[in-house]
Amino acid sequence: MTSARKTLTIASLGKGFIASLVLAALITLATNWFMVREINSLNTSWAAHERSIIQKQSYVAMLRGAIGYGGMIHNFKNYLLRHDTRYLLGSHKSMLETTIVITGYRVLGVSQKEKNALDDLQNVVEEYRGAITRAEALININFPTDQIDRQVSVDDTPAMRALLGLSNAVASLRQSKAKVVSGEINALASRINVSAMGIGALLVILILALAWFLRTRLINPLGNLVAAFDR
Repeated sequence: MTSARKTLTIASLGKGFIASLVLAALITLATNWFMVREINSLNTSWAAHERSIIQKQSYVAMLRGAIGYGGMIHNFKNYLLRHDTRYLLGSHKSMLETTIVITGYRVLGVSQKEKNALDDLQNVVEEYRGAITRAEALININFPTDQIDRQVSVDDTPAMRALLGLSNAVASLRQSKAKVVSGEINALASRINVSAMGIGALLVILILALAWFLRTRLINPLGNLVAAFDR
């Protein structure tokens, strides 16, 4: 009876030990799967954010080109000086490009600062649109150039300030996202450490339990048996 009980106990221990190892392996696999999923999610989120940032930077550069030198303002001033319809058409073309880029920028999603800057840009474009229409009418009736300048003067300071604001806003977006991702990575690292410690503790407990069982059920009884034979 005692031998059967010990055999049963050893068999039970073997099954329990194997089951515990399987459980530890499953926990490890589940933890690894979760961590991989979290890392992939972070990577996807960061990649999408970077694409948006890069596109916004491209739009800001396009706005600078459409508004500044060789663009809307430059063509407008050249039209006032030279009365050449090429500059008139160039100015209208630049205004259309600016409006299209502003619309594309908004589609990406904007903060309040970006919205305000884009609104300011659009307002300046509309002011230039009205000014160039008035300038064309005055030029067609041979109005003096110096008087035309006074009639169609537009303050483009808000546009320059808006472009700077957009550049700063895009830089701030990248920094804020980097902080968020850094926080998420730190949290993920903490969870990995906790999981590793938990799995390690489970394995240590299993090893200690096995050592205790072997000592109490095998080593000590065998020692007693050897001592009995020696007597």
